[in-house]
Amino acid sequence: ALQYNTHVTVIPTVVDADNYRPKEHYEFNDDGRANIGWIGTPVTAQHLLSHSAALRSLALRRKFVLNCIGAGAGFQIPGVDVCSTPWSAKTESEVLRSLDIGIMPLPDDAIARGKSGLKLIQYLAAGLPAVASAVGANCDIIVDNVSGLLSHSIDEFAIKLEMLLADRDLRISLGTAGRKVAVERFSLQSQSEKFASVLMGS
Repeated sequence: ALQYNTHVTVIPTVVDADNYRPKEHYEFNDDGRANIGWIGTPVTAQHLLSHSAALRSLALRRKFVLNCIGAGAGFQIPGVDVCSTPWSAKTESEVLRSLDIGIMPLPDDAIARGKSGLKLIQYLAAGLPAVASAVGANCDIIVDNVSGLLSHSIDEFAIKLEMLLADRDLRISLGTAGRKVAVERFSLQSQSEKFASVLMGS
């Protein structure tokens, strides 16, 4: 846009931080099985399938259930314990808060590079430690190993996800830092004044 006009203001995708209560506990269920979550639509579920090999290999070594929110009834990944949860605006924030880890796998293509990273921002707002592909907006949202984990390949995605499954202190550190980033940079509260000033021309 700067090629055509010098008055450019970037306002990121935001969530209402007040609607997302951050996690308080980072232990897994009593049976030790982690609750890994993904949120999206039946259309974007193809991005999750692009990393199915990583999830299958991880399932051979670690106990977890993959909670797919909004992927559509009957969504499955062979070799992975999948729970398909319908999306609802009323329950979205609480369902996210019940997860242990959020994931945003993406292929590195033109469509993925243009995505907004909304699901990643939602994970951070809920205090979830997250693993995301180092593609497009994800690289602007997360500082690797500080507020989340970025992966540059399918194999690295599995490695970094396993790191989170094995390390409770890392989950706490990334989840806490991610929540701070969401509130300070990607919330309705932090961006509303800037948005209003653009509309008012000030």
